[in-house]
Amino acid sequence: MSVKYVAITVLFMLFVSSVFAGVEFDGTDDVVTIPYSSSCEVDNDTALTICCWVYVDGQDSGADTIVMTEAVAEGDGNENVRLYITDGSTSSTYKFNCSILDADGNSVVVTESGEHSDGDGWHHVCMVLRSSDNYLRLFVDGVETGTPGLVSNGIGTNFDSGENWRIGSGEAT
Repeated sequence: MSVKYVAITVLFMLFVSSVFAGVEFDGTDDVVTIPYSSSCEVDNDTALTICCWVYVDGQDSGADTIVMTEAVAEGDGNENVRLYITDGSTSSTYKFNCSILDADGNSVVVTESGEHSDGDGWHHVCMVLRSSDNYLRLFVDGVETGTPGLVSNGIGTNFDSGENWRIGSGEAT
C-alpha cells in the first residue's frame, strides 16, 4: 500500500496600508479559495496535516472557520474537513476544533480541552489525520489537546467530488 501525504500550511501575512494590499480576516466575509486540484485529494491512504498561525482578537458567538473544504452542498454544515474556532465558557474565551467526515458521512470532531482569552497572542494550530491509525488529532502550540477522534471506517470517497479549499469565510452556515 502506498501512502501519500497532503500538507497544507497556511501563513497569513497582513499588510494594511496604502502601499500594500492584503486580506483582513475579520471573521465576517473574507475568504481565499484554493481551486480544486487532484494532487490535494484525500482518501484512506492519505496522511493529512493542516497548520495555521491564528490570532483571535474577538470571537463572535458561534463557529468561525479557519480552513475547510467546500462541501458538495455548500453551507449544509457537512464540510468534509474543517479547522475552526468555537465559543469558550465566557464571552471572551474560545477553543480550537477540527472535524472530518467519515465514509458514512458522520462528523468526527476533536475539541481543544483548554481555552484561550481574546487577544492572548498568536497560536500555532494543527489538525492531523494519520492514515496509519485513522485518528484525527488537534495540536495547539505544539501540544496535543482534546480527545483524538477515531475515524473508524475511514474517510472513504467523501473527498472525490472536487471540492475547493477555503481559508477564512467567517461564520459557517
